[in-house]
Amino acid sequence: MFSNSDSKRLPEEKETLLINYVLVLTLFADDYCSDPSDIANHLKINVVALQPFYEYLCGKPVHEKNVALVTLLVPLVFTSVKRKRRS
Repeated sequence: MFSNSDSKRLPEEKETLLINYVLVLTLFADDYCSDPSDIANHLKINVVALQPFYEYLCGKPVHEKNVALVTLLVPLVFTSVKRKRRS
C-alpha cells in the first residue's frame, strides 16, 4: 500500500496522508486541543511545517499561558453552497 519498489522513501502524497492521520488522532486523543511543538518533535519535523496540515484540518491556533495550542472546533461547520434558482 505505502511501498515504492524504486525508493526506500515514501511518496509525498502518502507522507502527507500519514501526517494528517497522526494529527487527527492526536487531536482526538487530546480532546481536540493539542500542542504542535510536541507532535513536531515526535515526527522530527519543524513546527512551521505542520501549520499547513493544521490549516487543512481546520485547526485554529490558540495561545494559553505562553503555550501555543491548536484546537479543532467540534462539531465542524462547513460553509454551505448557495445555489441560484432558475426562473
